[in-house]
Amino acid sequence: MPASVLEPTRKPGLCYALSTDGWELPVLDVTHPAFALDPSPSELEAMAAEFERRSRKWTRMPRLLRRWTVALLSRRSVLARAVYQPEGGFLTAMNAYRMKLGPDNLGPRAGRIDRMLAASFPAVAMRLRHKDMTRLLADGLAPALDLRRGRPLHLVNIGGGPAAESLNALILLHRDRSRRLEGRRVTVHVLDLETEGPRFGARALDALLSKGGPLQGLQVDFHAQRYDWNDPTGLHALLASIPGEDLVACSSEGALFAYGTDTAVRANLQALRAGTPADAFMVGSVTSPSGLAAQVHGSGTSSVSTRLRDLAGFRELVRSSGWRLDQIIDRPLGYDVRLGKA
Repeated sequence: MPASVLEPTRKPGLCYALSTDGWELPVLDVTHPAFALDPSPSELEAMAAEFERRSRKWTRMPRLLRRWTVALLSRRSVLARAVYQPEGGFLTAMNAYRMKLGPDNLGPRAGRIDRMLAASFPAVAMRLRHKDMTRLLADGLAPALDLRRGRPLHLVNIGGGPAAESLNALILLHRDRSRRLEGRRVTVHVLDLETEGPRFGARALDALLSKGGPLQGLQVDFHAQRYDWNDPTGLHALLASIPGEDLVACSSEGALFAYGTDTAVRANLQALRAGTPADAFMVGSVTSPSGLAAQVHGSGTSSVSTRLRDLAGFRELVRSSGWRLDQIIDRPLGYDVRLGKA
C-alpha cells in the first residue's frame, strides 16, 4: 500500500478506513449528520438546471480544447479521471464511493476539482440512490428478522465494491431495533470483478465493529470473491453453500442493472430465484432513458457507459426472470427498486 495520508480533522462519531491507495476515508454512515441529504424538489430542479447549463457550455467547446481540458483535469483530480476517463466505461466502485461521500468528506488529498465534482448534480443523485438502497434493504429485512430469530443472515452484493448499502442497512437495523441482529451471525458476500472496493469494505466493517462503532457487539463477516456477472457459475456455487433455512437479501447498487446486458441480468436473477429462500428479495438501481437521466447521459460530460432501461422494459425483464417489482422509488437519474419472487 502507498504511504498513507490520514484525515487530520476526524469528525466525531464517524469511523475511518484506509483505501488501497493510502487515502484515509470516512466510512459511509447514513445515520450520521455528515452524510445527511434531503434536497427539496425545487433544489433538485435548480441543480439540474445548473448542470444542464454547464453541459451545454462544455459541448460547445472545440473538441481539441475539450481533450486538452480532460487531460489537464485528469492529472489534477482523481474524480475527474474517473468521470472523463473511466476504466472500460465503468465508474469503479471506489470512485463511486468517493462521489457518495460528498464534498466535505473527501479527505486531505482532495482538491478543488474533486470537491466540485462531489457536489455536482450527478453526485447528489448517487447519494440519494445510496440512501434508497439502504432503506429498501433494511425495511425488506425487518419482517423476516422478526419471524426467524437467530437464523444466520446473508447479504449477497453483486458488483458491490465496498458493499456500502449492505453495511448501512445493518447500521439502520442495529440502531432502530438492535435485538433483530444481536446474537445472529451475519455474512456480507461481495461478488465483484474488482478487488480495491471489497478490500476497503472489509476495513470499513472492521472499523464499524470496533469499540464505539455503530456495529459494535455484532457478529459480521465480510467475504469477497471475484465474479463476472456474465458467467453466474460463481453465484450458483455461493448460493448452494448457504443453508436453506438462513435468511438471504440481495443487492446491486449502480452495478448489475446499470451496466449488465439483459442476458446477464436475467441469468443472475434466475440464479438468485432458484438458490435462495422464498422470502429472499433483491434491491437495485436502474438508470432511466428519460428526463434528467437522459440529460446527464446526453451531456457529453462523462464517458461512463451505463445502460438505460425504461420501467416497462425493466418490469418485463424482471417478470421473465421469475421476479416481480414490489417497490419503486423515482429519482432524478432513474428508479430504485425492490424485487420479490413471483
